[in-house]
Amino acid sequence: MKTSSLWLRWKRLFRIETWNIGVIERHCVDLEQLIATGRLPDVRWSTWVSPHKYRADPFVWRESGDTRVIFEEYDWWCGRADIRSIRIDGELGANRRIELAGSYHLSYPQIIKCDGATYCVPESAELGAVDLYAWDPESLRWNYRTRLIEERVLDPTLIHFGGAWYMFGTLMGEKAWESLQIWWSHSLYGSWVAHPLSPIKSPSGCSRSAGPIFTSSGRLYRPVQDNSNGYGSGILLHRIDILTPELFSETCVRRLGPEPGGPYPSGLHTLTVDEEFVLVDGKRMVSAVLAPAFKAIWRVSHAIRASRKGRPLFGKGPAWFTPTSSGRAHVG
Repeated sequence: MKTSSLWLRWKRLFRIETWNIGVIERHCVDLEQLIATGRLPDVRWSTWVSPHKYRADPFVWRESGDTRVIFEEYDWWCGRADIRSIRIDGELGANRRIELAGSYHLSYPQIIKCDGATYCVPESAELGAVDLYAWDPESLRWNYRTRLIEERVLDPTLIHFGGAWYMFGTLMGEKAWESLQIWWSHSLYGSWVAHPLSPIKSPSGCSRSAGPIFTSSGRLYRPVQDNSNGYGSGILLHRIDILTPELFSETCVRRLGPEPGGPYPSGLHTLTVDEEFVLVDGKRMVSAVLAPAFKAIWRVSHAIRASRKGRPLFGKGPAWFTPTSSGRAHVG
């Protein structure tokens, strides 16, 4: 009994989770087979960053013939993440650069194409809003475009379907994984309103987004985080059966889990299905002497940022938007 108790205490103190992003060539993936079996082919993982950083939430970003993975890079030393990108070809991890950075946590940088322009909609739940950034190919930076909604939305996921735009997400709070929220709009830049059925009870008990909605055999599928065995333990595939401004229903059809014998056997958190690639992220637990310090820094930094709510630091877009030394965007 004492040994078991000591082991649990040791794990709480000295073990931390680390995430990494991986790529699968789309020609190696049969989506119907994936949906039927829940098994992913072999993954090409990104090169290791450092013991105090990890990568998660990968999305595909194409611009001017350049294909990149854009993702969250979390730094334990500052207790928050910013948005970075790397080239998807060659050694996955090369040509890494900052895209969006701020004084609050940024993650889940979904890429949207609309009216010939490229947009990024990152999660900024700590800010209490969902903002839209536009890529400027001349200055090679992301510029603030507009604020979509004033809500603390986790992993906002957008899709244009049936002549309308929809945003799926969950709200930061005690039931952040359970209650699905949907907003819709006639225009990406227009007025977003809550779906009349929100909040929606999930058929699987899990609702939080785990990647962009994709199509297979004419059906829409929404990846959802499965946290039933711990945060990021797997992904559920929800088939969207009805989606209109008045109606919505979905059915849980499959669970995807990590490869038990793989390098990241502890979790699977994001699934991005693209016409050329399938992106995932994987979790493994590692032992680190500095783990207690990392956890303390996270708690302190999170508390400090939470205490800033309502201060001018978290004002709307342009007033707090300045270029970094790298020429990329800086938020906050």
